[in-house]
Parts: sequence; C-alpha cells; structure tokens
Amino acid sequence: MTISPERCSQLRKLHAQLTRQIHLLKENMQKEEREGIDSSIESLNTLKVLQSSLSKIVLELEQCPPAEAKTAAPAPDAKGVRFWYPEEERAQEVQSINDEDE
Repeated sequence: MTISPERCSQLRKLHAQLTRQIHLLKENMQKEEREGIDSSIESLNTLKVLQSSLSKIVLELEQCPPAEAKTAAPAPDAKGVRFWYPEEERAQEVQSINDEDE
C-alpha cells in the first residue's frame, strides 16, 4: 500500500526537520559534556522521543513511491537511522576523536 503524494511530501519535510533537530540537540549535549555539564534527563528524554518519531517516519516513508529528483531526496534507508544511547555514543565519540588525531 502506498501513501498519497501529499503525505509523502509532508513526511519527507518532517524527516528533514527531525534530523536537523536531533543533530542540533546532540551537538548541544556534546558541548555541555565537554564543558563538564551532565546532560539533563529532559534532554535525554527529548532525544529519545525525537529518535522514536524519526524511526516511525522512516517506516512510513518506506511505503512512499520514490521521490522525484527535483522535489525531494529519496526516502532514507531505515538501516541508516542511528539511535543514541549515552554509553554507546560516548564510546563512539572517543574512538572517532582518537581516529581523527592519528
């Protein structure tokens, strides 16, 4: 079953907005962590809710026909969605920073 083109367009816009918001929230949380400030529970919960919403949108986008090249990017692959968990993310950040230094 495919979703209407209008709905697909809305989902693509929402996907882009959520992706930007998640990225900004992660950046702010990382900045606070570098400054020695622990991330608040509210920030962590907000991030989890945004990621959950993004995951649902990705699933809905899979039911959309491919986007036209002129109007929007193709629907993202669900495998490309990363979920953030503090312990895992911190370990990955440290590893990526160490890799960049080498």
